[in-house]
Amino acid sequence: MNHVYPTEVGFMHAVLYRDKMIEAWCRRTGRMSKRGSYGYKPEECPHDIPTNDERGLAEAIRFRLQPLKHGQNYLAYLAAPKPEHAAAVYKLTGVAASRGAITTWNGELLAVVTRITSYNAVCFGRDAGVKGSFWAIGIDGRTYYGRHNGRCMYCRMRLAKWQDEYDIEQQTCAGWEIVSSERTRESARASVKEYRDNQPELAVRIKRRKVRQA
Repeated sequence: MNHVYPTEVGFMHAVLYRDKMIEAWCRRTGRMSKRGSYGYKPEECPHDIPTNDERGLAEAIRFRLQPLKHGQNYLAYLAAPKPEHAAAVYKLTGVAASRGAITTWNGELLAVVTRITSYNAVCFGRDAGVKGSFWAIGIDGRTYYGRHNGRCMYCRMRLAKWQDEYDIEQQTCAGWEIVSSERTRESARASVKEYRDNQPELAVRIKRRKVRQA
C-alpha cells in the first residue's frame, strides 16, 4: 500500500506506529520469544507491514530529529567511502574528503566519517580481525566517536565530548561581536547569506569554536 504523508515527521511516526502494532500482535499471539525477538509470515499479519526502505528512512529521520543522549551507544553500519559521501562531507564540514559513511543497515546515511584508524587485532594469540576507531559528523551536524570491526561491518558510536558550534559575528566599531550561534555549518552559512541579502552594508563572518558537553 502506498502512503502519502504531509511531513517527514508524520512519515517517521507512522512507520514506527505500524511496527509497534506488529510487535503487539506478535506478543498477543505468542510469536514473541522471552528475549524479545519475533517472527511471522507476512500473509498472516493483519497489519500493514512497512518495507525495509521505509524503516531505514524512518530511522535516518529519527536520528536527525531526536538527539542521542550523551553516553548512549548507537549501533549502525560502517560503509566503504563512495563519491556521494564526499559531497555530504563538504556540505556538513566544508572539507572535500571522505573516509566512509555510517549508515542504517539498508544504506540510509546517518553520518560521514572524517577520521578513521584501523589495525589487525590479536586475541589469545589468534588473529581477531580488523578493529579501529573513527570520528564522524552526523546528518544532525553533531560530532560522533566510535569503534568498528572493519569496513562493511556493524559499528558502535556515541556523541563526542567536544562539539562544534558556529558563531555568526558582526563587525562593529568595537570589533567583532557575536549576534547568533548555529549548531551546523550549513545553518550558519544560511544565516550569513540572509544577513548579506537583507543588510548588505554589514560585515558578517562565521567563526567555529569547540564546546565541551556537560
